[in-house]
Parts: sequence; structure tokens; C-alpha cells
Amino acid sequence: MEELNKSPFSNILPLPAPEIDGTARSDPTNQPQFRTLGKNAIICTYNLCGARFSRRSDLKRHHMAIHLRAMTFLCSFTGCARATIGFSRKDKRDDHERKIHGI
Repeated sequence: MEELNKSPFSNILPLPAPEIDGTARSDPTNQPQFRTLGKNAIICTYNLCGARFSRRSDLKRHHMAIHLRAMTFLCSFTGCARATIGFSRKDKRDDHERKIHGI
């Protein structure tokens, strides 16, 4: 009877928390800083961020959008709040204009 109440996930061990070097600093060359955890985990170490990605291209996009705020894509509709705040990624701006404004 105890077998029925046992969770099917009880035999799976949790992943260890990544150890991030506390001396990480922002990079003056603005290159993504990362470390790998196994074969498929890339961890952003820029200012102790800790975000995980499976592809290096996802890390690069994250770094540009979140840490550098390198590009701002503004909504083309006047009166929209996003016309002044904008988006960090063009695809997100395009999705917004399509869904909200019906382009």
C-alpha cells in the first residue's frame, strides 16, 4: 500500500545549485560571460545573473537584451506606451504590433 502513495519522482535527485564566482564583474568589452554545467547547460555569470541556457545563441540574445539593452525597438503607433518604452528585441516588438494593433 505504501508503494501507491510514493511519488514517481522520489528517486530523482535534485540538480546541484551552480556555484557562481562572486568576483564576477561587468566586462568592459561587453562580451557575454558564461560557464558551462555539463554538456547542455550554459550559465550567464555577468554580474552574478545565473540565467541558464541550452544554446550559446540564447545566451548571446539574453546578454544583448537584458544586460546591455543595446537596442531599443519602439512601437510605431503613437499613443502606445511601448512607443516610448520600447522593446529590447525586434521580434518582440513585431509580435506586440501584430497582436495588439493588428498589423
